Amino acid sequence: VHVLVGEQVKKGQRLLTLTNTDTLQRYSVKSPTSGEVTERFVNQGDRADGRVLLEIVDLSTVWVEMSAFPESIEKLAVGQPVTVRDLHQHEAATGTISYVAPHMTGGHIARTRAVIDNPDGHWRPGMHIKADIQIASRQVPLAIKASALQSFRDMPVVFAKYGNEFEVRMVELGESNGDTIEVLGGLKPGTEYVTGNSFLIKADILKDGASHDH
Repeated sequence: VHVLVGEQVKKGQRLLTLTNTDTLQRYSVKSPTSGEVTERFVNQGDRADGRVLLEIVDLSTVWVEMSAFPESIEKLAVGQPVTVRDLHQHEAATGTISYVAPHMTGGHIARTRAVIDNPDGHWRPGMHIKADIQIASRQVPLAIKASALQSFRDMPVVFAKYGNEFEVRMVELGESNGDTIEVLGGLKPGTEYVTGNSFLIKADILKDGASHDH
């Protein structure tokens, strides 16, 4: 046996050498695919006897299995974009829906599947994930990152940059996809605005206001 469990192998690489006990002729067993050796069922000196010798898994692409509830199933279709994130939000990957089950399970859910690339092996079989499926899209004239939005005097605002200063801009909002929010008014396209840690600017403004009140 020339490989170990956990070892990466290439297609055509020699995995084992078998000896015919009757003729003493030796045969090389080569890998039919590239992947990782996940199981080894024989050791040196064991008899093969037509059994499985090694298990090699190609995890360069993986299936993502998702559960769709009745209120969502009619909105799903093969080809829709999917963004997959691990539960710690460390990694994200994109793919498309490749399968939507035609029937529901006993738990009244339908199985949905997407295929994503896995070049560095981050996505492991059995891992729990969160997935966002894009069921529709439309172009909007202006949208901002959700992280930029703050509440100021009970109004949604962003902090826009004008020269070397930041100003509070009250904005009228439209639809949101969770990451970005449509802006219907209050901000012009091309205006620079704070996207991260905007709460610090809000805190400074509130602090200055409190000082002036005194």
